[in-house]
Amino acid sequence: MSLRALLYLLFFGVGMFGSVAMANELKSIRVWPAPDETRVVLDLQDEVTFSYFTLTKPERLVVDLKKTTLKTKLPVAVKNSAVLKKIRNSSAPEKGTYRLVFETKTGVNPTIFKLAPTPDGHYSHRLVLDLPHKKKAVKAKPAAP
Repeated sequence: MSLRALLYLLFFGVGMFGSVAMANELKSIRVWPAPDETRVVLDLQDEVTFSYFTLTKPERLVVDLKKTTLKTKLPVAVKNSAVLKKIRNSSAPEKGTYRLVFETKTGVNPTIFKLAPTPDGHYSHRLVLDLPHKKKAVKAKPAAP
């Protein structure tokens, strides 16, 4: 094998395997509607780098997962949540990024944080999104005379 062919294999072979090894996987999406908030957990193969923003008209939360591919089913229709209707994908701003769109019933101010794998191996890396529900105004009863 010529030196040129060897260099070609090393350069392109390592590049191909390196990019595959660096790709994260979104393995599953879990949703828990609760009285005060809806929690969404993204189960990932590795720790994820992410960014997010909100959009209006219609209301949406957009989360970009860097160097991530999808290994679960979308869209996800959400029932029994006061704030979340559906989770779907959309075109990403750059190659290698996976974009999730959370269609919401109202504007949200999410709390988003990462969780490390559990020591027993039951859960892998996770990205948690807490979507608070709007507080309903409680009407005060008039004072008794």
